Amino acid sequence: MQDFCKILLFFLLLTACAKDEVVDQDSKKLSLGEKIQKLKNPQSDYVLVVSHRGNWQVAPENSLASIQSCIDLDVDIVEIDVQKTKDGHLVVIHDSSLDRTTNGSGSVSSKTLAEIKQLYLYDRFGKLTEQKIPTLKQVMQLAKDHIIVMIDKANDFFEQTHEVLTDTGTVHQALFLEFYDYPEVISVMSKNLFENSLYVPRVKESKTKKEEYITPFISNDAAHAIEIRFSTINAHTLEIIPQIQEANVSIWVTTLSSDFSAGYTDQVSLSSPHLGWGKCIELGANVLMTDYTEQLIQYLTKNDLH
Repeated sequence: MQDFCKILLFFLLLTACAKDEVVDQDSKKLSLGEKIQKLKNPQSDYVLVVSHRGNWQVAPENSLASIQSCIDLDVDIVEIDVQKTKDGHLVVIHDSSLDRTTNGSGSVSSKTLAEIKQLYLYDRFGKLTEQKIPTLKQVMQLAKDHIIVMIDKANDFFEQTHEVLTDTGTVHQALFLEFYDYPEVISVMSKNLFENSLYVPRVKESKTKKEEYITPFISNDAAHAIEIRFSTINAHTLEIIPQIQEANVSIWVTTLSSDFSAGYTDQVSLSSPHLGWGKCIELGANVLMTDYTEQLIQYLTKNDLH
């Protein structure tokens, strides 16, 4: 009987420790408000992670499961893409065609929402899953109060996107990364959406007068980060980094390909993260968009940057 009590006590202590560990892990997670503040107020000891099309390494791209994985991993920002159905609903899928990512075919715009709902998504190995194409409303309901959502390809649907965000109470956690000049973006997006969501101007190498382009965003406190694209380490876009840092604005680098970040890419980072993601951080980046979410988080955590 005495031995039984000792064993029981051991398992009770083990269970208590396990619960404490879960609580500790949860306590380390940032709230949505903290993520937004870290974006707005860049810090030298924290790099924000943007997961491209959700965590598509573990679930189909742009699926609810891939977005839930980002929430579980405490990702700061998840990037998604929107398209419009034949009957006017906004759904979350990258391609205008259904062929690559689903068991359907044809264009998204040629199908009704009811027809879209009959389809299933492929994972990255080409295996059909039980995941379906979500609506923008479903995605924002899932993300609400958890994670910043970068909504891409919304250029033709800003008004309707705003309606969905308003309906779900998520305008403040929606982020738009665009190429418009300051006066243009206000009219294109609508003043209300622009001022109440998060906005990131994109600086491409083709952009002329880059300093003049970013200055109105900075002076009006309208840029919550600025994306810099550079195909070589000598690209002229890198010249404005000191101006951005002086204004205390976050610097966003997309590491999906060499066109966006020279040789400092995801592919290089998978084997030598200090020669990819690490180099981007040395240049000044405190926001990194990646296709390899978990690997980036592991690297940043190991270096006390997340």
